[in-house]
Amino acid sequence: MRVLDAMASIPLSSGLSHWLASWVVGAVHIGGLTFGNEVKLLTLLGVLYIPTLARITYTTAISEARANYVAARRLQGVSSLKIVVSDVLPNCLSPVIVQATLLLAIGIVIEASVSFVGLGVQPPQPSWGNMLADARNYLFSGEWWMSVFPGACISLSVIAINLLGDGLRDALDPRHSTSALTA
Repeated sequence: MRVLDAMASIPLSSGLSHWLASWVVGAVHIGGLTFGNEVKLLTLLGVLYIPTLARITYTTAISEARANYVAARRLQGVSSLKIVVSDVLPNCLSPVIVQATLLLAIGIVIEASVSFVGLGVQPPQPSWGNMLADARNYLFSGEWWMSVFPGACISLSVIAINLLGDGLRDALDPRHSTSALTA
């Protein structure tokens, strides 16, 4: 956790982030494989999002492990692995799922932004950011729909992912029961 705390302490606008962003430009050859900008951008976003998800998972698991029901399960003689899998993990999923879907939505916006300025996915690969960059040339010529539809797709995708996260949280949260016994 200390390594992840150190990673999280570096702001995204710092020099390290600029160095990491410059790493996205150009193809990288490792062994016999060639990685394009889209793979490198996804890897970069994943590395930058790991500390946030790890911190949320860690703090939620620690608070759940200190709960009275975990102590009661230990007194019953249940193994630690069974307690983690059947009791602690289900109670940790809700905040992690919500945060992961928020980060996924932010990742879509970042990918579109980076592609818009020409550092992300390169043409002819499709990207909403590339579509918006191409559409700005036609905005004042009366072809407004070329910029409206990719922008609307980005917005609808972000909203849909956030709603999916809320729905998954409601469905998987053991504290939010909608069974007939509670009604």
